[in-house]
Amino acid sequence: MSSAQPTDSPACFLFRVGGEVAKKRGDDGVDDSHIIEAQDLVQRGRLRNWIREQTEHAQLLIEPPAYLEERGATPARSKTIKTRYERVADSHAVNPLTR
Repeated sequence: MSSAQPTDSPACFLFRVGGEVAKKRGDDGVDDSHIIEAQDLVQRGRLRNWIREQTEHAQLLIEPPAYLEERGATPARSKTIKTRYERVADSHAVNPLTR
């Protein structure tokens, strides 16, 4: 995915990313499915950047609820999330803030 040009409006940027999606798929034109995928890519990129800007422990705190959600274990009790956070911190060789 290319980065936005200073003169790009959000719509132009999205259409350009949609064009990249179409090209990657080998399609001749851009349709709604390309734009929808482009929106998803842009949102994921923004989320990735937001996560990178967080402190180390904030990044570690993001993983437990995502892990539990992925396994269908939400809603979850705070003790479950705390235990998972401690495991994540330990796996990154970081002292959790809960001990």
